[in-house]
Amino acid sequence: MEPLNPDAPAPVAEEAPAPPLEVNAEERLHLARERARHGDWEGARIVLEPLLGEQSEPGFTARYLEALSYEYGGSPDEALRRYDALLLEDPTDDVRFRRAETLGKLGRFDEAREALRLLAPAAAATPIDQVKVDVLAGLWALEAGNPKRAEKQLKRLVEAPPSDEPTFYLALARLALLERATEKADSLTFEGSDGKRARNLERRAALVLDAEHGLADLIRLGETEPALRGFVAVAGTYLDLGDDLLAEPVPRDLTTAQAAIYREELGKRVAQVWAKSSLYCDKGLEYAARQDWTSAPVPSLVAARALATSRVDGETYWVDEAAE
Repeated sequence: MEPLNPDAPAPVAEEAPAPPLEVNAEERLHLARERARHGDWEGARIVLEPLLGEQSEPGFTARYLEALSYEYGGSPDEALRRYDALLLEDPTDDVRFRRAETLGKLGRFDEAREALRLLAPAAAATPIDQVKVDVLAGLWALEAGNPKRAEKQLKRLVEAPPSDEPTFYLALARLALLERATEKADSLTFEGSDGKRARNLERRAALVLDAEHGLADLIRLGETEPALRGFVAVAGTYLDLGDDLLAEPVPRDLTTAQAAIYREELGKRVAQVWAKSSLYCDKGLEYAARQDWTSAPVPSLVAARALATSRVDGETYWVDEAAE
């Protein structure tokens, strides 16, 4: 035995490691829902993982939330496989409805309509459910190539919904109308006679204004992901407007000096349009930060802002080039 050293410092007892924090099933499901609420689909799946193999009510809920995370996280094929498996466990109306909506996201509209039709008595039992069914019907008609009819249907729905409660589905309807306005605007080119170009510019400006009003209505519904997609659409339509204005030909009857002035003034106008695109990107990113949302479509807003900023920064070079 080693002799005792009275001058040696007393040994310090090592602290025992803290026991792992136990999280019960209900708390884990709550955490997963919170992550999903902020668009953290992968994080939700990580939280759910310990429950996925359990043959219990929390286990079934975990598998349902996992399927939902794939559906809204951009992997509808994966979601559909999981909803099919859930139907073998317990064919609830909720799972059937999610499966029908996922089929629509995959573009399998006939199957989606049939799945919804079989569910119709239960799915449309309340005004809230009726809104969901009607919105999906309108969205599928729009994507399937019946835009005029679908647009009228969605407009009637958002103006006088059977219920104001399903805000997410009403947001999807408003987003579809907003994106429809931007698509129409982007399709109007500045070609042909001076009169035709002027008319198209007027119509395009009106459609862009409609989209801006639609975005304001969308934000008021408080649904983060659809609102962010609205910011992407409005920022994109301003970017396209600036590009198309830039490519507009100089009126034929101008002298060389007049043409130079025309191009310089047009350059200033285009820069303002691109700056508006950048502004909507900034507003969208600020909105995402307030909602603690970092997943899609935030990367699209970041890319659009970089593009709009590069356009504005490089515009003076274009004016100098055009004036030479």
